[in-house]
Amino acid sequence: MGQHSFWTLLKTAHWWVVFVLLAVPASAQEETSIQPWFSVVLGHQKSESLYMEVEIQPKTQISGGEHWRNIDATWNVEYYPTKWFDLTCELVTGYTEHYILSY
Repeated sequence: MGQHSFWTLLKTAHWWVVFVLLAVPASAQEETSIQPWFSVVLGHQKSESLYMEVEIQPKTQISGGEHWRNIDATWNVEYYPTKWFDLTCELVTGYTEHYILSY
């Protein structure tokens, strides 16, 4: 990370937090499925020609159907070698776990 500490990066980064609660019936005869989704985006302008960003999205289904939880991370690097040409590299990774609730 060089001369910048994590806290310095966090203070200078652009970040957004989004919360979405989905309550969508799978069909007309089934109960509603509740799925809270969160999204946190951290972006950092490293230089005039380099921008880096990571988006973290935890999700879970807490009612209706089978239960699961998931976390996705999207890594994005944008490079601007000229004013009219951009290069973008994106990597999406994720993990999903299905589980049974026992009360």
